[in-house]
Amino acid sequence: MLALMMALIRHRARLSRVLLAAGCLVAGAAPVQAQLRSEIEELGDCEKLAVAFSRKHGGMISAARIERGDSLAINRFDDKVGSQRVSTEYVGFVRITEQGASRRLRFICLHEGGIGSAVYFGLFYE
Repeated sequence: MLALMMALIRHRARLSRVLLAAGCLVAGAAPVQAQLRSEIEELGDCEKLAVAFSRKHGGMISAARIERGDSLAINRFDDKVGSQRVSTEYVGFVRITEQGASRRLRFICLHEGGIGSAVYFGLFYE
């Protein structure tokens, strides 16, 4: 009986270590997933701002799609540009649709860091 109780105690301790290790792995993966989700949302904010900024200033952009991948540079910092807080600068290529025609241009987007808070979107017409 004593041997059975000792085996149960050892098994329970091993199970606790396994559960603790699994919990640490899940907790470690959560921030990576949150960061990825927030980056995708921030790029979506930049795309929306491109269209809104164009319409506000008489432009004809109806859609903007930022190219993901190697051509996209992501510079993270937390500082102010003038009086505006900026946490991320995105620089790369965007495919815009303007009057039914699509073209690829370089862009820069400054993002504050919260959902819906892209603060500047600029295009480089070459």
